[in-house]
Amino acid sequence: MFCAFKLGLIEAKVRVYADMSLMNNDRGLENVLLIAGFAAIKDGQIRSEAEADAYSAYCLEALNDSSLEWFRKCGMFWGATTGARAGEVWGEFEDRVIAAMAKERR
Repeated sequence: MFCAFKLGLIEAKVRVYADMSLMNNDRGLENVLLIAGFAAIKDGQIRSEAEADAYSAYCLEALNDSSLEWFRKCGMFWGATTGARAGEVWGEFEDRVIAAMAKERR
C-alpha cells in the first residue's frame, strides 16, 4: 500500500513538471519508475544491481495490482495538493483513513 501511495506521489510530480500529453502511458510509467529507483538509491535502500532489479519488480507489481490503485490515486492527490514526500505524509494518511473507517462503522 505504501509503495503504491509513494508511486502516486511521484506520478503527481511527473505530471506537474512534464507535459504528459507528449508522453504515452509507457513513457510516463517509465519516468515514475526511474525516479522511484533513483530516490531509493539516494536513500541507500538500493546498493546493488540485484536490489535495483528486485525494487523495480516490486514497484511494477504495486502499479499493476488493481487492489492498490486507490492508494496510488490517493498518493497522486496528496502529491498534487501538498507537494510532500511519501514518508512525511504516510502516517497522517493512515490516521485519516483509520478515522474515516471508524466513523463509517458507527
